[in-house]
Amino acid sequence: MVEQNDFASGTSSRSSKLIHGGLRYLPHGEFSLVREVSRERTRLATLMPHLIRPLSTTIPVYRWSPYSMATLPWALWYYDRLSHTASHYRHHRLTPNLVMAHAPGIEPEALTGGVSYWEYWGHDARIVWSVIETAESLGAITVNYTTVTDPQELTKRCRSSPVDIEVVDNRSQKSYAVTTRLIINAAGPWADQMDSRHPLVRSRGIHLVFPHERLPLSHLTILPTEDGANVFAVPQGSITYVGTTDCPDSGDINCPSLPMSDVKYLLTIVNRIFPQTRLQTRDIIAAWSGLRPLIADDANTHTDRLSRRDLITSEGSLITVLGGKFTGFRATAQNVTRTVLQRLDPPATVPAVEAIISAPAQDQMHIWHQQLVESTGLDQTLIESLLQRYGIALKNLAVWANQIPDGFDRVVDSAPVLHAEISWSVMKEQVQTVADFVIRRTGMAWLAGLSPNTVALLINRVAETMRPLFDWSSAEMHQQILQCQNACYLPQVLAMRQSPE
Repeated sequence: MVEQNDFASGTSSRSSKLIHGGLRYLPHGEFSLVREVSRERTRLATLMPHLIRPLSTTIPVYRWSPYSMATLPWALWYYDRLSHTASHYRHHRLTPNLVMAHAPGIEPEALTGGVSYWEYWGHDARIVWSVIETAESLGAITVNYTTVTDPQELTKRCRSSPVDIEVVDNRSQKSYAVTTRLIINAAGPWADQMDSRHPLVRSRGIHLVFPHERLPLSHLTILPTEDGANVFAVPQGSITYVGTTDCPDSGDINCPSLPMSDVKYLLTIVNRIFPQTRLQTRDIIAAWSGLRPLIADDANTHTDRLSRRDLITSEGSLITVLGGKFTGFRATAQNVTRTVLQRLDPPATVPAVEAIISAPAQDQMHIWHQQLVESTGLDQTLIESLLQRYGIALKNLAVWANQIPDGFDRVVDSAPVLHAEISWSVMKEQVQTVADFVIRRTGMAWLAGLSPNTVALLINRVAETMRPLFDWSSAEMHQQILQCQNACYLPQVLAMRQSPE
């Protein structure tokens, strides 16, 4: 597997982090899609219990909502059955008083009730890495920061097999020749640059992060909008983040924009549903923006109406994967694998992989938590954060931390990340840049509840620690710092916090 940037540096680290079944696609008649992804969310939670956990969800209903208490419970009833939801996770109705208990500070005027059900939350970039390290344990070769030379010309040569490919290591600029019988183009929002037969529409979704005390929810809350837009507030530890927008975007794929119009749109919706919070741009402590690669459809010009289904095409030696939902990645990969096996000569079969190498058994989580608290002396909250990131690999990380100076010390006092993680991630997780570590391997930039100034300090200290590992010059280290700041939208967040309302 060849990745031009870092693993999950595109769409897969910029999602809503919700492993959900797509309830909102039912009104569009996407029944088979909802059935597939809703069952996949349960399967993924079983495969990766350290990374994916259930999240109680509340949908308030107002008199002006696009759905009513007469229709929404029926939709949830059907949703439960499509997904084979376990009885203790099935939906139930809420009175207005119960909705207000689930969502403190919610606007009571015109509130007619609500429903409660369950979705899942997962650290998307760590999920990607868990799949990669599992593939490597089974013999896969994966490289990041490696570019395929002239992909459009390569597409023309894919009409025959085998195909000779040239790839270039972005760091050393060395080129390598690879010969393959088949090529899988799974490039997300870049996929149609290599295979233009099926053009993509890129839809931008932004998310705003607030300290939890500014929006103190205990349940994922779907925020009703009169236009039916998909907006939600997600509590996670010390933060609550709000998303998302769904706007066509023709800008830079490598760095999706974070327009102030999108920011104000989300703030307006949140403040309408939670008027007492009076959230402003100065309350934002982090933000991110990502692009959904959607399959173009002449019959639909609105991105929120475009299907989230995947499309797998095959011509010559080239297999292209387009569209799809993050929650459905395993099912999509299974379908791609079937296509590959059918194309081999002779056709082959392989058993499906139903285990993730870093995943602990659910009943082991508590036992390991206590053992690590006793053996390392670290506080329980930090151990929980580390266990959620690394699963069973945390035991090996703890051994490594014992072997290096200050291994168990925090990089920054208020951040749940250890000095040992930096060198460990370089050795074991293909980290090559500061952004790889701060944004994707640890989630510190967006998910840890750190202030923008603390994130800036963390970026500097990680860069200083990584500098001797890569022999960076002072200028190269400074460039790493700037690239990471820009990648996590730190300059924009600082500007928003200082701008007059």
